[in-house]
Amino acid sequence: MSTYEKLQDQTCADGIDVMDYEFNSPNIKGLYCNSTVAINNSI
Repeated sequence: MSTYEKLQDQTCADGIDVMDYEFNSPNIKGLYCNSTVAINNSI
């Protein structure tokens, strides 16, 4: 299981919505706002 899949599983288990997103900067791994997480799909 990849790091990305582990993050998805953990956030879903905690009741947080997860969005796949391709950020323009490789430095951004994810963002959290109002119980929603955007995870960079390249990690």
